[in-house]
Amino acid sequence: MPHLRLVMPTRENVNKLESLVDAAISIAEAKRVSDKLDLEIRTLQERLANLDGADAMELEDGAVGEDGRSASVASSSRGARSRKPVSVPSIFLF
Repeated sequence: MPHLRLVMPTRENVNKLESLVDAAISIAEAKRVSDKLDLEIRTLQERLANLDGADAMELEDGAVGEDGRSASVASSSRGARSRKPVSVPSIFLF
């Protein structure tokens, strides 16, 4: 039996079916948006990890910076100000 065909199509049953179908469509759309955002978050996290990994690879163990001090793994020879800004999707801006 098709899901859109009612056995007793009264006005009340038709209204309930329409609201159920609308709710199902809304849930499916929310799931699609959620999946898209999850993928975008993972992509941005991987990009950030790659950027951090590139910064760490620039510094060798025991490398000495311009000021004569040993550079830590967390610091970057380029500095924090020269990093490219990462755009935040408009969906996160409420």
